[in-house]
Amino acid sequence: MKVLLVINNLDTGGAEKLILDTLPRLIAKGNNVSLLLLNGKPTPFLETLESKTDCVIYKLSRYSVYNPLLILKLIPYLRKFKIIHVHLFPALYWVAFAKIISFSSAKLIFTEHNTVNRRRNKVLFKCFDKFVYGRYTKIVTISTEVKLFLKEHLGSKNKKFITIPNGVDLKKFKTNRAPQTAATFDVTKKRIIIQIAAFTKQKDQETLIKAIPYVKYPIQVVLVGEG
Repeated sequence: MKVLLVINNLDTGGAEKLILDTLPRLIAKGNNVSLLLLNGKPTPFLETLESKTDCVIYKLSRYSVYNPLLILKLIPYLRKFKIIHVHLFPALYWVAFAKIISFSSAKLIFTEHNTVNRRRNKVLFKCFDKFVYGRYTKIVTISTEVKLFLKEHLGSKNKKFITIPNGVDLKKFKTNRAPQTAATFDVTKKRIIIQIAAFTKQKDQETLIKAIPYVKYPIQVVLVGEG
């Protein structure tokens, strides 16, 4: 069975890291999996992936992922693959529209990574979302919260939703780096809390910061991310 993973690009992000970590493993297990990027610009994640595996990687352009002409470029791939697994917006929309106008028989799967996005605050997009998500055979969510928020947004009780939490490669932490101590952060007699996440609303660093006064022992909070 030929499977195609579709994502906007391989910039730094959670969905992109999931592709980077899982794609080589899927291929190592004998699966016939290829990757399609709406924007194939060079990035550290893409360079790492290309060095780790001989996976076939299709790059549709070096320009904006919001260009509707990408729908036409996607059509040949929907006719070539039996399963199309999509990540992120606008790839979510473009693949669904390409399937409609191509009359492809490919099964579409989408992984939802976020509890919120800007589309959910707009009535027009809510209608579009209901239509587009309806083109997908299965919708994977990375947590129960993501599933509940998405089902509420779509007003859906459909059983096509399935939750698969993101995994962590523990071997990287056990073998690649020396253990870190409080001395690494130049603190003594403190516990360290580290949150690694982009500085965006859904990551909610604000709640962590508000909780600090309620911790009864000395702590240092380290926030790692960009945005």
